[in-house]
Amino acid sequence: MNPMTCPEIADRLPDWASDRLADTESALVAEHLDGCEDCSAQASVLGTLFVARPEAPAGMAENIARAGGVQAHSVTRERVRPSWRRPAWALPSAAVLVFAVGTTIIFRDSQTIEVASAIGEVPVEESQIWIANDGAVAGAPVLDDLSDEELRALVEELGA
Repeated sequence: MNPMTCPEIADRLPDWASDRLADTESALVAEHLDGCEDCSAQASVLGTLFVARPEAPAGMAENIARAGGVQAHSVTRERVRPSWRRPAWALPSAAVLVFAVGTTIIFRDSQTIEVASAIGEVPVEESQIWIANDGAVAGAPVLDDLSDEELRALVEELGA
């Protein structure tokens, strides 16, 4: 039994059709093609395409060899780094320097801001019970859930 699978054969079919495989590998492909109709159909299509391919123009190999020689010569030149290119660490270093100088200037010229240390130091209008409208979050009394009796008792306690 042939150990090669259909995907492996499909990878080797172009080389097999152009007769570029080694003899042992070519024999394995041929053995698989004898027993597999799908791979055999692919091989016949590739064989037809290989035979129908156009011939290379005369002198093409020499032109490629000549062009390859020119490129090989140009590759051996010493590469010179353009003067405008900087090392990779230069930009991050400049950013850190600008940040450090900027924060120093800002903090040196800044004025101190007085912060109220306790809520009692914040000026509150007498008509205002809470500083902001977040009474439910801050624990403001919720009177909607109280019964009539509880409301009367609360009013008496407040002395109104």
